[in-house]
Amino acid sequence: MIIIEPAGETTMDERPTRMPPPEQVMSPDPEPVGVEFLAELPDHVRAFFDEQHKLYSPK
Repeated sequence: MIIIEPAGETTMDERPTRMPPPEQVMSPDPEPVGVEFLAELPDHVRAFFDEQHKLYSPK
């Protein structure tokens, strides 16, 4: 049996790319995007998200 691998594909024997730990990754924006997103929401929408977060957050 002959196995032909497409060009650019990796084999299982190759080592995976190492991911740096989160503390070594520098964020391009010091303020997270989620904070900006929540700041733009109307009060009733923000209240809904807060309620959902309280329902599903571990106690």
